[in-house]
Amino acid sequence: MRSIGQFLAGFLFGGLVGVGMGLILSPYSGEENRTYIVKYVDRIKEEVQTAMLEKRAEQEQELAQLRQPQSPSPK
Repeated sequence: MRSIGQFLAGFLFGGLVGVGMGLILSPYSGEENRTYIVKYVDRIKEEVQTAMLEKRAEQEQELAQLRQPQSPSPK
């Protein structure tokens, strides 16, 4: 259990160091980086929302088909 905690701590620390280095070494200003990140997150949110709505419509259609009464099969 202790090794999992150490792994997660190292993973988080490494991620933070990576993000910090990326921001420090970025060829763009802080404002440009923030604008890019906001636009990227907005685009991803829109794509996820679109996919969610499409999947929901698909599943509602399947549910409607399953709720239709089945005609008895001829014997």
